[in-house]
Amino acid sequence: MQNYMKNNRLFWEGIFIIVIIILLGCVNLYSALITPYGTVDSLFYKHLLWLLIGGLLAFLFHFLKPIDIENFSAIFYILCCVLLVGVLIIGKKVNGAQRWIGIGSFSFQPSEFTKLALIFFMAKIFKQMPVVETGYKLNQLAVPLTIVIIPLLLILKQPDLGTAIIIFSIAFFTILLIGVNIKLLIKFFVSFIIFSPLFYHFLKDYQKKRFIAFLMPEADPRGAGYHTIQAKIAVSTGGMFGKGFLKGTQSKLGYIPEKHTDFVFSVYAEEWGFFGVFVLILLYFYLIYWMFKVTRNINDRFLFLSASGIIFLFSLHFIINIAMVSGLFPVVGIPLPLMSYGGTALIVYLVSLSFMLKLSREY
Repeated sequence: MQNYMKNNRLFWEGIFIIVIIILLGCVNLYSALITPYGTVDSLFYKHLLWLLIGGLLAFLFHFLKPIDIENFSAIFYILCCVLLVGVLIIGKKVNGAQRWIGIGSFSFQPSEFTKLALIFFMAKIFKQMPVVETGYKLNQLAVPLTIVIIPLLLILKQPDLGTAIIIFSIAFFTILLIGVNIKLLIKFFVSFIIFSPLFYHFLKDYQKKRFIAFLMPEADPRGAGYHTIQAKIAVSTGGMFGKGFLKGTQSKLGYIPEKHTDFVFSVYAEEWGFFGVFVLILLYFYLIYWMFKVTRNINDRFLFLSASGIIFLFSLHFIINIAMVSGLFPVVGIPLPLMSYGGTALIVYLVSLSFMLKLSREY
């Protein structure tokens, strides 16, 4: 009885913090999508519709048994890989990137689903592999690495460097968590340091410009450095308490690019200032802390690796987006969880959190 009450309290604690961040995101997105004529862009209503769809899918996902999720993970992964191939054949091209599959007036991004599919499928694979006390060697990681490389190459082909970084990071984190041979780890880091300058050669022209803009945004203030400069201006002019709701000049005058997606945090920072940013960051930290509390009592290998992967996914998205907007990381197109516009990403966040809420009640 006592354990039930504790789990029930943990469940509603999670619901509360998730709802608060979602509501803040809706309010902020409303401000970001107000047009100069005082009307609201239709994307705001699309966001609400995606929120409804994501909430419904999360609700249905909550009723799946852990064994069903584990068994379905392989099918989910294969389906995502098929969709990634489909993107390259029939996908919509926007701003030079072919990342979306369109259905009528809606479009979805299979690479976002792939993040969650990879987390679940790698957890399933590692659960089936025997425990190696000295850590896995390279030949023992052949299957997990193949599972990662296939979607990684398909996503790089789109091209989508930001999502590719996330996919690689999820895989690397999972392998570290499960245990890797220390000699192999040292070899990897040495190789990465030696060959990292060569990676620059394989970047697209716009990606090279973004990297240079990260180092010296003032070198091209109207081109590649424009995003970073305008976002930093918006964040810095918010002051202690911000300019007020709907009063952000950088946002309303159209200076902030992608203000409803990648740079939605700059709109928030300008209108709510340092105090608002402090509160928002505390909310995200508490959400991540809540997920850690959910995970600490889990003994099942699949569930533990899956939950840990979801925590890592949220943490990485949050850190990279805030750092990107603040000029501390190159612009790579990573959304802010539960706040940025983007239907596919929102569904992935909500389904992931539904999984964590399920664990909070049952473990």
